[in-house]
Amino acid sequence: MENTRVYNIEKHYLVEIDDVQPFGSNGTATATWSWDVYIASKDEEYKGMAIARERKEVIHWTALREEDYLSEIIKLCQNRVAQRSSF
Repeated sequence: MENTRVYNIEKHYLVEIDDVQPFGSNGTATATWSWDVYIASKDEEYKGMAIARERKEVIHWTALREEDYLSEIIKLCQNRVAQRSSF
């Protein structure tokens, strides 16, 4: 099994991100994205992934390099929400 790497899931979070957009003269409209966020590690290597099931969006496993792993994956989720704004 030399070609196999096993990572331990360290944390699993539910992260909700609100997509708030102007709604004409009526103020704003808000759509909430719910993300399942996973942080995994093997030795000193950390990876994260996120799934917004209702939106059929996935951020595949990616190496995390910042000290605050959760903030790093949340930034990726926020960027995806901004790219796919539902308004």
